[in-house]
Amino acid sequence: MSMEFRYQSVPVDDADIDAVENRFGFKFPDDLRATYKGSNGGRPIRDRLVYDHVTSVVDAFLPIKHSSSALSTMERSIQRLKIDQRLLHEHLVPFAIDPFGSYFCFSLRECEYGAIYMFRMELWEEPDKAAKLLASSLTDFLARLM
Repeated sequence: MSMEFRYQSVPVDDADIDAVENRFGFKFPDDLRATYKGSNGGRPIRDRLVYDHVTSVVDAFLPIKHSSSALSTMERSIQRLKIDQRLLHEHLVPFAIDPFGSYFCFSLRECEYGAIYMFRMELWEEPDKAAKLLASSLTDFLARLM
């Protein structure tokens, strides 16, 4: 599914995406790779998701390699959240952020590869509560944005 974004960063290609995969040892789901090749980060035009009577806002997709704003790149976010501070679950990789500092992540678990989660940073010390499954894939996630 094609998504429109505002405030995109400098475009990236397969080599840039491959470099992130090689550095951190994972593979992007195909739909996320295609999204980044079409738009390197930015704010989605349709940015709201309703689940469990809660509305979440996708403030921005984290750009790869280049950031045209104060927003951190995906690489810096992964380094800080997963490696330096070990805040995120092992199977989650952040790709977008909400206005309050929580992250939208994709799953690396084989049984749900590419599933989208919301990781609420204020609950990081309570792992069972911090991560909420939102969609089975990025395609499903984007289709549900309003």
